[in-house]
Amino acid sequence: MFKLAVKTVGAVCFTSFVLPGVLAPAASAYVSAIKVAARDNTDCTVAVGDCRIYVTVKGDDVHEPITVNVNDVALGECPIKHAGKDYLKCELSWSPAANGTYVISATQGTRTESVTLNIPGRVEQDVATGSADWLGRLGTGSLG
Repeated sequence: MFKLAVKTVGAVCFTSFVLPGVLAPAASAYVSAIKVAARDNTDCTVAVGDCRIYVTVKGDDVHEPITVNVNDVALGECPIKHAGKDYLKCELSWSPAANGTYVISATQGTRTESVTLNIPGRVEQDVATGSADWLGRLGTGSLG
């Protein structure tokens, strides 16, 4: 009886304390903001041709590579511009081929966030995962 009680207590302790730590998902970073504008922070246009995509990542593991896509076509890995303990900012150059609507997405690990941009125009959007209020602020044109 004593051995059964010890085994039961051991199983409960393992299940309660060890197993959740083993099965818990790894902490990771998330894309918190995406901004697209011309180098001088004006509208991105075909004539300007030198637009910038800025991505901000926050959380743990922020130094994992960030891949940027435009309309589901890989633009490349986003080079780091600024980094801190729990954030990272990167910047990538992009030249739109024509006026129109573009979906700019940033992926780190398995997490992807995106914004919609109309050219000519610019967008700056907080896309923080878990934030419900960003859904009403989808940037689809020129800022102010």
